[in-house]
Amino acid sequence: MGAIEAIESVRFERHEALNSVTFSSIPQTYAHLQLRGSVKASGNSIYSEFRMRFNNDSSSVYTTGFIYSYGTYKAGHNNINVQGASTYGNASDNHNAWQPYRDCYASFTIDIMNYASEDMNKTYIYHSGTPVDFEGSAVDGRSVAIPYFIGIGGGQWKEKDAITSIFFRDASNGYWLYGSEFTLYGLKDS
Repeated sequence: MGAIEAIESVRFERHEALNSVTFSSIPQTYAHLQLRGSVKASGNSIYSEFRMRFNNDSSSVYTTGFIYSYGTYKAGHNNINVQGASTYGNASDNHNAWQPYRDCYASFTIDIMNYASEDMNKTYIYHSGTPVDFEGSAVDGRSVAIPYFIGIGGGQWKEKDAITSIFFRDASNGYWLYGSEFTLYGLKDS
């Protein structure tokens, strides 16, 4: 089994109004990368996504697909989304601090395969979730019963360049709140 090593961590220790995180100068000594995190954002929706860019590439060379589900043990809601060419790669999760979810942090893991290779397009997969555990009236008066929100998905960056930097931002144009944390790991082959 291969080793996993922390490359860099970013933790919001005070009330900062930051809506992006960049990992740069990523060493090319690992087989794969993994990003793990626990985040909460200030957006005004119960659902939000990350946007990612590799090597600051803003051309339309990203494709993504994801499935998410939320609901109760009685009834759930599901959605499948396939996105064509985009200037960002999506990594979906529910991490907003929208009323009544202010105490919930979403956890996520994103795996980026063969990131240092220069002879193939780059792919990533992710999973994420939030234990919402809320039943009652939302801010807008709707009756809400949502104990969970989970998402899985993946995407492709259609470039053969080695990944040397990763840029993340909150898609709701909010900002990440105190306690949010991102850690980038390198995975070595055995």
